[in-house]
Amino acid sequence: MTIDFNTSNIVIVFYPRFAGGKFLINCLGLSDDAVFQNAKLAENQLNGKFTIDNKIQYLINELDNVHDSWTDLNLFCCDLFGQDGISNINPPEFVKQNPQLFLPVIKKLSNSNLKFFLVASDIMNLKQDTLIWNNARIILFKNSKNFINFRQKNNITDLKLAVPDKLPFKENQDSKDTKLKNQTIFWDNDLYFSCDATVNRIEQLYRELGLTNFNREYIVKYYNRWINKLKELK
Repeated sequence: MTIDFNTSNIVIVFYPRFAGGKFLINCLGLSDDAVFQNAKLAENQLNGKFTIDNKIQYLINELDNVHDSWTDLNLFCCDLFGQDGISNINPPEFVKQNPQLFLPVIKKLSNSNLKFFLVASDIMNLKQDTLIWNNARIILFKNSKNFINFRQKNNITDLKLAVPDKLPFKENQDSKDTKLKNQTIFWDNDLYFSCDATVNRIEQLYRELGLTNFNREYIVKYYNRWINKLKELK
C-alpha cells in the first residue's frame, strides 16, 4: 500500500491568516469521519481510541491553555503531514515519487474513508497542492477582512495577502479549471459574527462533505469558547 494521491477525502482549506480557518477545520474534524491535524491523534482515531467526546475535550483543554498568543491548539499541517510547505519546496511530481516526505499516517488516511485537512496559505501553494492531490475538495474563504480586523488590535486597511473570493484560475472552459470549480465550497467569513449562522453553515458542510454525527451542542460550545478567547487575546 502506498499513498493514494487520487483520494477525494483530502480537503484543502484556503484562507488568509487570522481568518479562522483552523476553527472550521477543527469543527469538521469533530466528525467520526474526519481526523484532527495531528498524526498521533489521527492514529488513535484509526485505532478506535479517539472519539468525538475525546475530541471536544481536547479542543476545550487546548483553548484553556492559550494565554498570551494564539497557538492553533497545537494542530498544524506539519503535525499531520510531516513537513510544512511540502508543495512549496518540491515540484508536485517529485512529491508523488517520494512518499517518504510524509508521515506514515498519510498513507493510511489516503487509503481510508476518513477526511483529512491541508491548509493552503497562498495562491501558488493552492495550485501546487491541487497538482499533488488532484481530487481534493477545496474550501475557499471569502469576505475575510471584517473578521481579520475583529481579531486585530489595529484594523488592517490593505489585505494584499488575503485570498481572493474566487478560485485563482482562469474562468474558461479548460477542463482543469472547471473541475477545480466543481470541487470548491465557499465559506463566508462574516458568518463568524453569529453563532447560529456559523453552526448552521457547518451543518451544511457536514452534508456536502459526507460527514456524519454532526453535534450542534459541541460545536456551539467550541464556538463560544473560541470567540471569547479571541476577545480575551485582542
